[in-house]
Amino acid sequence: MAVLLVGLASAMLLVGQAVPDPASPAMQTLDSAMVGQQMLEELAAATFFFQHAAREVEFAVADRNNDKAPEVIRYEWSGVQGDPLMRYYNGAGPVAVIPELDDLQLAYEIESTSEPYSGAVMFGGERQLMNESGGLLPATYTLTPTAALGQYMLPSLPADAVGWKPTRVVISARSNGKMDGVITAQLRGATAAKLPKSSVLAETTILESSLPGTMGWVDVTFVNLPMLGPTEGVCLLLLGQAGGGNVADIEHYTFAGSGKLTSNNGGSSWTFNSLQGTRFDLYGKSATQGPPQQADREYVTGVSVMLQPSGCPPVFAETNTLNVPELRSYEWLADFSTPPTADFNGDGVADWVTCDGSPFMAGAIKGEVWTVAQAIQTQPACDFGQLTTIEVGARSRLAGVEVEVSADVHRTGATAAWLSASLVLEADNSQTLSVWQSISDTTRERLHLVRGLPSGVVNYRLLIDPGWGTVNLNVEGQDKGTAVYTRISALAPRRAVVLRATEANKTEFDYVRIRVAE
Repeated sequence: MAVLLVGLASAMLLVGQAVPDPASPAMQTLDSAMVGQQMLEELAAATFFFQHAAREVEFAVADRNNDKAPEVIRYEWSGVQGDPLMRYYNGAGPVAVIPELDDLQLAYEIESTSEPYSGAVMFGGERQLMNESGGLLPATYTLTPTAALGQYMLPSLPADAVGWKPTRVVISARSNGKMDGVITAQLRGATAAKLPKSSVLAETTILESSLPGTMGWVDVTFVNLPMLGPTEGVCLLLLGQAGGGNVADIEHYTFAGSGKLTSNNGGSSWTFNSLQGTRFDLYGKSATQGPPQQADREYVTGVSVMLQPSGCPPVFAETNTLNVPELRSYEWLADFSTPPTADFNGDGVADWVTCDGSPFMAGAIKGEVWTVAQAIQTQPACDFGQLTTIEVGARSRLAGVEVEVSADVHRTGATAAWLSASLVLEADNSQTLSVWQSISDTTRERLHLVRGLPSGVVNYRLLIDPGWGTVNLNVEGQDKGTAVYTRISALAPRRAVVLRATEANKTEFDYVRIRVAE
């Protein structure tokens, strides 16, 4: 037994002497290599970078604990020799994964892409586009609730014009009778037969009491008109809506004019006259196509790591990113597989909150579709000062009810552009998409208009580029044009994207994805 015990003791001594010292350079280098390998494996799975620098990196990886939210990992080193390399996981920690470090260098392979899209349409100043004052045999046409008058108008534009927009029509008119009449002035699109279409482009009201007692010029101003094509005409309609019989007198030509429209049933049907015309001046703006634009994006395709533990040689390693994440400063995704109030982007706060502070109605989500029962908005606050992409799948289920995405973007201090996109179901079961900008607290202007969309979910994208000061609209993969927006300071800051509807439970969102470039 004595011999056996001595032999065991000797064996244990030899084994103990064979185990490497954890503090030895070889073991520290090996441990650092294992930490570097872990970093690279996690970086390879990154879906989003919150921060990427030479000595610190914070990124998200896909959900690993089945809580429907990504995991957020952060590595950082102070830059002071001998300080540890710290690792944070979902905000917990920190944990010193290398006790003492002499150097850390993170490098990123960046690949840039450019997406071309249409240049902004540029409008010139207001000018006279048409004049109808050369007709013969002038006469007066008396408006009544049944007798209505109109005029077909198509101006001659410069050869490089891609469209035009009416701003006002000046007519020759006077009051007639009790001064209690009301004229509804409309601009409508025109058919191939030069008759008015049913949809109204713009409308305004003229009180008979504002008209002169003798024949004189009257300005009829229109706002919120979409751009018309260079060969697209419009119809001005003057409808007597109230008054004791006669509403007003309008001057017209009974010979050598052109384009006069008349109705004897209050505007239900119209007759075109190629030999007579209403006396008018048409003012507006012609548009030319600006230079093509492009959206520049950057993606992380690879990461390399150099670690040097104290007193040891450096360790080098590199990896490719499997998801090739885009460099973004903010991102929000609501696919309505779960309530959007979770922290899907891993920034530590709920992605969406209700605008009025009430609890989110989770029961409004069925089959990964949200029936809009309340307004919600993104958080945290964002100025949207970089290239911003808003992708939406939505639809309106009841005629006249709008489903809207709105945001104040390109904010600097108190100045921002206030943009919104609204989708509405029409009476013919088609949908119309409009993009608007606010030009004051009470007035907005339409930048884009797309009619005739199907009644199902419509997929569209807003590409907002503060570098150009423009917003591009893409619907179902088709470029619908680019418009210049105006920044104002009249409205209170919101610094968020808002989803809402004009009536609860009548519209749906299929998804909303928002990306703000770094």
